[in-house]
Amino acid sequence: MVQGLGGIATARAVNRELVGSVDVLLGNEEDLAAALGYEVEGLGPNLTDLDPANFARMIDRVVEDYPNLRVVATTLRGVTSASRNDWGAILWADGAFHQTARVH
Repeated sequence: MVQGLGGIATARAVNRELVGSVDVLLGNEEDLAAALGYEVEGLGPNLTDLDPANFARMIDRVVEDYPNLRVVATTLRGVTSASRNDWGAILWADGAFHQTARVH
């Protein structure tokens, strides 16, 4: 029987190598956590308390690890119910943060 190859650690290692070759990185907080291992601190269990400052700190860690990045963006999706979500985004570009207003 062939043992499984890969797993989370291997996938993250491959993804981290790929990020070293790009200058724009887009993804939601789950993408950045699952694919690269960056967590957003302070998220409520229902994803309703989305403090953009917590997302900015996560992006700061990404940019510190990958100085090749020029743009990093993530969505801010607050779940109100199964059919209602609030949307926004935070973007870091060339050292400055920009944020959209949350849309209900």
